[in-house]
Amino acid sequence: MSYLIYFRILGYVATIVLHIGNMLVMAKPPSKEVLEDVRIRNFSQLQYRYLTCWTFFLQVVYAVAALYCDVLILANSKTKDYKLPYYLKGFRETLFSAIVWPSSLVVCIFFWTLFTYDRSLVFPEYLDKALKPINNHIMHTAILPIVLWELLFQPRTQPRSHKRYLAHLVFHFGLYVAV
Repeated sequence: MSYLIYFRILGYVATIVLHIGNMLVMAKPPSKEVLEDVRIRNFSQLQYRYLTCWTFFLQVVYAVAALYCDVLILANSKTKDYKLPYYLKGFRETLFSAIVWPSSLVVCIFFWTLFTYDRSLVFPEYLDKALKPINNHIMHTAILPIVLWELLFQPRTQPRSHKRYLAHLVFHFGLYVAV
């Protein structure tokens, strides 16, 4: 068994703590005067529609699933030739390769490109009253090092075809557009 498993576990725990902590901080109601702003109330009510929220939620789901896989591997490390259950391993690989990795890239690159070009397109200044800069960076910047960490420490096999991943990605973004 490779020592890389411990680095992956560290990354998964850090991802879960970072995103869950950020969600809890953001869920705390802002001051009464901030809530009186109709634009902030609308933003609050529509958060589930943002690809950013989908992406960090899926990063948490992936981190929990991957952590479970690595804990299983550690628990069965004394069993000779132990392999993860086929469907669990497939779920882990597909979720990351087809959805989490591309979504994280899209959110990070497009958000910061548009933010630099014209902030009001993606993060109007009135949102500064409701979201702190650290929340913004956790949702739009930290997602990239998280997936890069995974790419660095999780060995992958080259699939014979990427059609399945592409189909999942098209379904994911189609569902996003529908919402």
